[in-house]
Amino acid sequence: MTLGLRLVDQMRAQGLVITQARSEGVLIQPGEASFLPTLMRIMLPRFIEHGIASAEEVQPDTLEQRIGDEHHAIGGTIVWDQAFLVAGQVAG
Repeated sequence: MTLGLRLVDQMRAQGLVITQARSEGVLIQPGEASFLPTLMRIMLPRFIEHGIASAEEVQPDTLEQRIGDEHHAIGGTIVWDQAFLVAGQVAG
């Protein structure tokens, strides 16, 4: 289980009153072009500069096809990213 799914319980355990809890996901729908190949081309120089990944590891030239292959293999939506927001305040 991810930390995001446990945030509310952990914050309550610390005595906080939860004022808001939500989650948002980035979905890549079947048949829609993915933004990831463009994002990767923009971010790759930074990845390389900071030693996070090499072009050989990322393989940006085949990324679009690999995402398409994944869509075909699963036959549905890819959940690319999910963000959690939990706001709380000290009780009292």
